[in-house]
Amino acid sequence: MVMALSMAFASHAAPGIDREAWRGDLAVLKQTLQDDYAHLAWVASTQSGVDLPALERDAQQAIATAGSDAQAEQALRTFLAGFHDGHLKLLDRQAAGASAPTPAAVDPRRLDASTGCAALGVLDEGRHDYSVPLQALPGYHATAGGADPALRSGVIALADGHRLGLLRLHEFDALRYPGLCHRLWGQLRHADAVNDMRATLNDAWVAEIAATLRRFQQQGVDAVLVDVGTNPGGDDSGDTLARLF
Repeated sequence: MVMALSMAFASHAAPGIDREAWRGDLAVLKQTLQDDYAHLAWVASTQSGVDLPALERDAQQAIATAGSDAQAEQALRTFLAGFHDGHLKLLDRQAAGASAPTPAAVDPRRLDASTGCAALGVLDEGRHDYSVPLQALPGYHATAGGADPALRSGVIALADGHRLGLLRLHEFDALRYPGLCHRLWGQLRHADAVNDMRATLNDAWVAEIAATLRRFQQQGVDAVLVDVGTNPGGDDSGDTLARLF
């Protein structure tokens, strides 16, 4: 998930550099990260190697010594770059002037499954397969069923007699599993609102994962390995899904 931070830089229209306005922008940026950045606790931990107080001191110093608005803006970008998270960035400031007309809203319920799922925000980002070729290991068997071909799961029979269940979650977001949306389209298109469509899709995704875990239990696996390699994150469903185990 890319966290693109859009800020109205208060100082860019001033004839000279307004350092207080840029300090205010930095304060807004910090508050936005505190409210919305899912990985802030990790970045603030000693294990991350990121020194947040030092980043802020450097940003404040850069604003204090900036000779132009461009240099002050770069101080904010450098502050974010210190998080070492490629998904975190500032949006480029749009040029002043008349904004383009807002396009008419599209109601996904009036579309076919492929177009409607795309309009709903369901994306296929090509990370369906296991992050390493687990399916090539001896004793691997794909499990039957599965509402979404992107929801990979299987069982490995080990040489010592133990059995491992494998579940691939390439992202913690139901909107990244298009096969499930396509299968449920007949139900989704009759929802009362677009938000209801997304809620139904999310519930079905969690239910499918729970069903996979029940199959593992019925098959007598000794442990379950969840493959989250290359998983960029997503929404808060990662916390919810942990309760299924």
